[in-house]
Amino acid sequence: MNGLGVGCLLACLITISPLLAEDFTNAGFESGNFDGWTIGGRKDARAKVIPSGPVFDQLGQSSQFRSSGGWEGHSVSPLLDRLNNRYLLQIGSDGYLKASTESSVRIEAGKQYAVSLIGLSRNGGEAIYYLDVYAIGKDRRLPLGTAQYTARSDELFRQTLSFTVEKDNPHIGKRIGLTARYRGRNLLDNAAIQVSP
Repeated sequence: MNGLGVGCLLACLITISPLLAEDFTNAGFESGNFDGWTIGGRKDARAKVIPSGPVFDQLGQSSQFRSSGGWEGHSVSPLLDRLNNRYLLQIGSDGYLKASTESSVRIEAGKQYAVSLIGLSRNGGEAIYYLDVYAIGKDRRLPLGTAQYTARSDELFRQTLSFTVEKDNPHIGKRIGLTARYRGRNLLDNAAIQVSP
């Protein structure tokens, strides 16, 4: 495995499907800084940017990851194997924390959107993970839906929420945001949006 790091999933997503892929403009940790994410939900919530290389080396040694296909066959590994994938966002608390970020992508009528986030559980047990997707209003969030996934410790997983809005919907023209409600200690890759014209 070479050239790994965090950033937009543009190149990988385009090779998987003929969709237009947009990154979240908050991809600050691609260059090793923390810009673009807001962490909260608990007083002990914490986050930092860490190099991806040692994490991916450990992942490659995981029997769980290898039994799911490893770097050659795991459904998520092609999305991680990117030349600019040098950092991950490490988050943690003693309970559920909230990691939120906003995109520059605005919702248009009739298009289909798929908002996705890759996570690696480091909880030491099983937990339910929630991905809330919303439109960013002037003074509030307008919900678009929640994706839910139950992951075991050290499991690499991808959460995706797809939606389409029709004409005259109040979400039209507003930017897309997401909040990951994750328990314990976890690692996040950068979020991405697929837009089907």
